[in-house]
Amino acid sequence: MKIVFLIIVFLLSIGGCAVKKVPPTQSYIIDPHTPKIEKSIKKPKFHTIKVTIANIGRLSQTHNIYYRNKNFILQPYAYGKWYDSLGNMIKAKLIEALQQTNIASNVIGSSANIKSEMILEISILDFVQDFSKGEPSTVHISWLATLIQIKDDQVVKSKHFKTTIKSTSENAKGGVVAFNQGTNIIVNEIAKWLLD
Repeated sequence: MKIVFLIIVFLLSIGGCAVKKVPPTQSYIIDPHTPKIEKSIKKPKFHTIKVTIANIGRLSQTHNIYYRNKNFILQPYAYGKWYDSLGNMIKAKLIEALQQTNIASNVIGSSANIKSEMILEISILDFVQDFSKGEPSTVHISWLATLIQIKDDQVVKSKHFKTTIKSTSENAKGGVVAFNQGTNIIVNEIAKWLLD
């Protein structure tokens, strides 16, 4: 019995040395500020525009940062996550940018219980770091923007926006830097498109 006890104590002490340290999960954001956005018009084009993110797949509601590997398998990073859902961060960025352009007297989010003249609906089609072609990895961002007039329930216009940016490093942090650069480009393009 004494030998069994000693063996158990020995195994437990050795097992304690074999514990692998797991790095902490890092939380990242899409910066709500968009460089190069300026007040473009003196008189607002619309009274109220509501920004919504279409729920057409898992990308808009997830906290996962996804990458595509060489076998075209889509996987989330284990130790890198979005601080908030991707849809909420993109919506906040668009609201701030559109307020700065003065396109509407009021720019509101989809959760606001206020009637609006127009809806800007964004469908996130692709938002992934791609390793399928080797290094350096690239970030692919693809959104469909649809402007809808509420009173007629009509689509005023719709456009597909996409960009590809090289990652600064081959990890979640490098991908997030590229995601932020790409969203800045697309948000600027959407603002110009709405003003036309």
